[in-house]
Amino acid sequence: MSAPRISILIPCLDDAAALEGALDLAFAQDGCEFEILVLDRGSTQARMAATVRELRWPRTRCLVLPGYSRAAALERGLSEAAGEFAVVFGASAALSRSFLADSLQAFDRDGRLSLLKTASEPGTQMGRRASIRVAGGFETLGRGGDPGLRARMEAMGQRVVVIPEPEARRSHPEIQAPVETAETSAAGPESPVDSLQGSSGAAPQASSSDLELLTRLATLESALESARSEVRSLRSSLSWRISAPLRALHRWLTHS
Repeated sequence: MSAPRISILIPCLDDAAALEGALDLAFAQDGCEFEILVLDRGSTQARMAATVRELRWPRTRCLVLPGYSRAAALERGLSEAAGEFAVVFGASAALSRSFLADSLQAFDRDGRLSLLKTASEPGTQMGRRASIRVAGGFETLGRGGDPGLRARMEAMGQRVVVIPEPEARRSHPEIQAPVETAETSAAGPESPVDSLQGSSGAAPQASSSDLELLTRLATLESALESARSEVRSLRSSLSWRISAPLRALHRWLTHS
């Protein structure tokens, strides 16, 4: 069996609901081969231990790293990963089922692309593993004031693409549209809101269509946040914990 092209890194510490959410998001992805590395930083809660014990699905590993910082855990995960690409999901990521497959196609089309980020989910990012290592990793170790992976990559001249809206509301061809690099960041805005700003920084009079678009975006964002809140409540409920073995069996059957 060939090695997966994508390694999904999930750092965690005593937050079973967040871990279960990240695993559900990973196993919902279609159209690509991936492995999962759960980076447990020394959890002690019983529910967390039970969730980790259930990690018996194909190409899923758990590295127990007590005392590790998040940055150190991600660095270890990068060293252990087998994929050409590495992914970290944000804590509240709401992505489409084709996010990984679509992103992989974007990387295949553009050999210069090093990192793909979602503006609305700043913790969600996918990049070429070799490029991430050269730029110092997802989080630099023990360095105060770290500007972040995106800034470090841009400073090195690597190419970064930012998706300005939630992936769940975007189609694949738009992934490569908004491009931010060290050479282009000063030339144009990176979001629909920024596009309404003039070069002087003052906001010009927006047209009725612009205002309608912003209003619709705000409404959609509010609905999305409400849905996330309901999901978090469900995951903390008794029924969610009771159904955990059934979800684990379903994942194993659909990915074996």
